[in-house]
Amino acid sequence: MPTSAKATTRLILELVESHRTRVHALGRSAPSAARVFELVAREIVLTIPRAAKELELSQPTVGKAATRLQRLGILDEVTGRYRNKIYVYSDHLALLTEGTEVS
Repeated sequence: MPTSAKATTRLILELVESHRTRVHALGRSAPSAARVFELVAREIVLTIPRAAKELELSQPTVGKAATRLQRLGILDEVTGRYRNKIYVYSDHLALLTEGTEVS
Protein backbone atom coordinates (compact mmCIF):
# COMPACT_ATOMS: atom_id res chain seq x y z
CA MET A 1 0.00 0.00 0.00
CA PRO A 2 1.53 3.36 -0.98
CA THR A 3 2.54 5.73 1.78
CA SER A 4 0.82 9.11 1.84
CA ALA A 5 2.82 12.19 0.90
CA LYS A 6 2.39 13.49 4.44
CA ALA A 7 3.75 10.28 5.97
CA THR A 8 6.64 10.17 3.48
CA THR A 9 7.53 13.78 4.29
CA ARG A 10 7.55 12.99 8.00
CA LEU A 11 9.79 9.95 7.45
CA ILE A 12 12.22 12.01 5.35
CA LEU A 13 12.38 14.75 7.97
CA GLU A 14 13.07 12.17 10.69
CA LEU A 15 15.76 10.49 8.57
CA VAL A 16 17.51 13.76 7.77
CA GLU A 17 17.42 14.90 11.39
CA SER A 18 18.86 11.61 12.67
CA HIS A 19 21.65 11.75 10.08
CA ARG A 20 22.28 15.44 10.82
CA THR A 21 22.86 14.54 14.48
CA ARG A 22 25.40 11.89 13.49
CA VAL A 23 27.21 14.31 11.19
CA HIS A 24 27.48 16.99 13.88
CA ALA A 25 29.10 14.41 16.18
CA LEU A 26 32.08 14.02 13.82
CA GLY A 27 34.26 16.46 15.71
CA ARG A 28 36.77 18.57 13.79
CA SER A 29 35.48 17.45 10.40
CA ALA A 30 31.85 18.21 11.26
CA PRO A 31 31.60 21.71 9.72
CA SER A 32 32.54 20.73 6.17
CA ALA A 33 30.74 17.38 6.42
CA ALA A 34 27.62 19.20 7.64
CA ARG A 35 27.68 21.54 4.65
CA VAL A 36 28.04 18.63 2.24
CA PHE A 37 25.29 16.74 4.07
CA GLU A 38 22.86 19.67 3.87
CA LEU A 39 23.49 19.88 0.11
CA VAL A 40 22.92 16.17 -0.47
CA ALA A 41 19.83 16.22 1.76
CA ARG A 42 18.34 18.72 -0.70
CA GLU A 43 19.69 17.30 -3.95
CA ILE A 44 20.08 13.54 -3.18
CA VAL A 45 22.86 13.04 -5.78
CA LEU A 46 26.31 14.54 -5.28
CA THR A 47 29.37 14.95 -7.44
CA ILE A 48 32.52 16.43 -5.95
CA PRO A 49 33.12 19.17 -8.55
CA ARG A 50 29.53 20.44 -8.49
CA ALA A 51 29.35 20.36 -4.69
CA ALA A 52 32.71 22.12 -4.35
CA LYS A 53 31.55 24.89 -6.66
CA GLU A 54 28.16 25.30 -4.99
CA LEU A 55 29.56 25.22 -1.44
CA GLU A 56 32.68 27.24 -2.32
CA LEU A 57 34.90 24.56 -0.79
CA SER A 58 37.89 22.83 -2.34
CA GLN A 59 37.35 19.54 -4.12
CA PRO A 60 39.62 17.68 -1.65
CA THR A 61 37.59 19.04 1.27
CA VAL A 62 34.30 17.95 -0.32
CA GLY A 63 35.81 14.57 -1.22
CA LYS A 64 36.93 13.95 2.35
CA ALA A 65 33.54 15.02 3.68
CA ALA A 66 31.75 12.70 1.25
CA THR A 67 34.01 9.83 2.32
CA ARG A 68 33.17 10.51 5.98
CA LEU A 69 29.45 10.53 5.15
CA GLN A 70 29.92 7.26 3.27
CA ARG A 71 31.67 5.71 6.29
CA LEU A 72 28.73 6.80 8.45
CA GLY A 73 26.42 4.93 6.08
CA ILE A 74 24.69 8.12 4.96
CA LEU A 75 25.97 8.25 1.37
CA ASP A 76 26.57 5.47 -1.13
CA GLU A 77 29.18 5.79 -3.87
CA VAL A 78 27.50 4.31 -6.92
CA THR A 79 30.13 4.30 -9.68
CA GLY A 80 32.83 2.11 -8.15
CA ARG A 81 35.41 4.36 -9.78
CA TYR A 82 38.51 5.88 -8.22
CA ARG A 83 37.81 9.29 -9.82
CA ASN A 84 34.65 11.09 -10.88
CA LYS A 85 32.61 9.43 -8.16
CA ILE A 86 28.90 9.95 -7.75
CA TYR A 87 27.38 9.74 -4.29
CA VAL A 88 23.71 9.13 -3.55
CA TYR A 89 21.72 9.68 -0.37
CA SER A 90 20.14 6.26 -0.85
CA ASP A 91 17.93 6.16 2.25
CA HIS A 92 16.31 9.46 1.25
CA LEU A 93 15.89 8.30 -2.35
CA ALA A 94 14.33 5.02 -1.19
CA LEU A 95 11.69 6.92 0.78
CA LEU A 96 10.88 9.11 -2.22
CA THR A 97 10.54 6.19 -4.61
CA GLU A 98 8.70 3.84 -2.25
CA GLY A 99 5.60 2.48 -3.92
CA THR A 100 6.64 3.58 -7.42
CA GLU A 101 8.20 0.29 -8.50
CA VAL A 102 6.79 -1.27 -11.64
CA SER A 103 6.13 -4.99 -11.35
